[in-house]
Amino acid sequence: MAPMCYVFCKTEFGKEKEVIDGLKKIEGVKEVNGLYGFYAIEVKVHEESLDKIRDTVTNKIRKHPYIYETNSLIVAGDIE
Repeated sequence: MAPMCYVFCKTEFGKEKEVIDGLKKIEGVKEVNGLYGFYAIEVKVHEESLDKIRDTVTNKIRKHPYIYETNSLIVAGDIE
């Protein structure tokens, strides 16, 4: 299984649509959804390595000007 990560984002109020549209353009981002609750946006990232996930999250998602907080969860895969 290729490495996968979920990133939950807090954004500036009223900027959710603009952030979602921008995140969808990032290579490695496979899905973006708006949320109701503690976080405004959920981002699903698939990459070929953990280093690429780190680069995508750190240098692309977290640097978006309207994202002010993230929580990243790397998928562990099958747990037996």
